[in-house]
Amino acid sequence: MITPETGYINLNRFAQTSLQEFYDAASKLSLQGMRNLILDLRNNSGGYLGTAVDLSNQFLKAGKLIVYTEGIHSPREDYTSSPNGYSRTAKLVVMINENSASASEIVSGAVQDWDRAIIVGRRSFGKGLVQRPFNLPDSSQVRLTTARYHTPSGRCIQKSYSEGVDKYYNDFARRVKRGELIHPDSIKFPDSLKFYTAKKRVVYGGGGIMPDVFIPWDSTIISDYTWTSAGRMSSIFLWRLC
Repeated sequence: MITPETGYINLNRFAQTSLQEFYDAASKLSLQGMRNLILDLRNNSGGYLGTAVDLSNQFLKAGKLIVYTEGIHSPREDYTSSPNGYSRTAKLVVMINENSASASEIVSGAVQDWDRAIIVGRRSFGKGLVQRPFNLPDSSQVRLTTARYHTPSGRCIQKSYSEGVDKYYNDFARRVKRGELIHPDSIKFPDSLKFYTAKKRVVYGGGGIMPDVFIPWDSTIISDYTWTSAGRMSSIFLWRLC
């Protein structure tokens, strides 16, 4: 409990058991008086699509679009909320950062587009691809991208591959160099990437989910020592103990 009425739940993956784990945690907090929730999806790299849809369903009214997939040769497929949900009236804050990806972006994008939650943190990773496996004669397997994930407002979660794979994977380094993790003003979006939430708030596409409230990256805990191998391991161990 963060305050007498505000609970905090950290979800570090979207596994098959994650929804039940969320129920268990929320039930315990409800017994302690929780009426509002902070859902922490920072550093959550994703997992099962079904789990992301089920978790989003806990906060949205029935019949609301959660996410849809669409590709050049793949017809659009919608995923909508059902009548059964955990809490559709409690105040909700969702925390994300540059390591929040895939299923985390589905949840945060859905609740942001429906103005159901305030998203806090930094722009998410930008990973939203539907891949289909194809088995080859030598028993190996290749996965082909067949569609992309889109939020209810139409934003594409996946960041672009148009400038090559190397640049795609070096995107984080470019974000740091531009100062995106420190200064929100360094993030520029063209009007072509402008979308609107249910209440006509402006949100932007182009890869990842941009938070409503920007929180800069805290680098004060990083010294020259922690960048060495021994230092990195020691700092991680101490951080876990704390």
